Amino acid sequence: MGQEAFSYLTSLELGNADACKIEGVKSEPKIHFDPNKVRIVNKEVQYLETHNPLRDELRDTDILVLYFNPPENPNKELALLFSWGPSCDPHFYVFDSENDSIGRNFMGGTELFMPQNDKFYTVGRYNAPFTIRKKFVLLENYKTVEIEPEFYHLGLQTETLRSIKLYTDRQMNTEIASLPPNYKIEVVLAYKKDNLSEFYYLIKTQLGLLGWANIETGYFEAIDVKGIFWIGD
Repeated sequence: MGQEAFSYLTSLELGNADACKIEGVKSEPKIHFDPNKVRIVNKEVQYLETHNPLRDELRDTDILVLYFNPPENPNKELALLFSWGPSCDPHFYVFDSENDSIGRNFMGGTELFMPQNDKFYTVGRYNAPFTIRKKFVLLENYKTVEIEPEFYHLGLQTETLRSIKLYTDRQMNTEIASLPPNYKIEVVLAYKKDNLSEFYYLIKTQLGLLGWANIETGYFEAIDVKGIFWIGD
């Protein structure tokens, strides 16, 4: 997913891009928005005006990106912020300074597309072993919730670091191929397992065979497949 999907939106790079530098991972935070529907700020919370209530509620280094009005209540103003989190957990979140009891629902990623004031699309690595694309909607109580797909698309052209086996289904009952180290593959998509932090991966071989694999992922370091490693908590 790239800018082509929402080419009519205005783009803005956010500050503090060096807060989480990881080799091979895009980390420049950016937002795409309709300038007629939002009020841009793009300042760290610590540099806001002294009377701004966000200064007392949020992390100093979080970035107040913009203010916007939810479609069902045009007189209401909500804040959209970006944060790196405590341990390289980049995310956006909506905040209501009049009712902070609603909590914050993190929209993980370093890039956010906002075609409407109640729909958000994110791209990036947030508590995940690969670049993940998500859709969120704004509820009537101003919380955001992900519309979870069955699969997450990767389309990652990469190679194996260790030998991996491919199977005909996610139950891993029937082996279809055994791939050696340094073998070029495409990681087509991922399917989230029940424990929410691990995935099955659909792999395409050079011959065009498709098969499911378990891929071991290290923390900030790939183990089985180049580019597939865990970032976040």
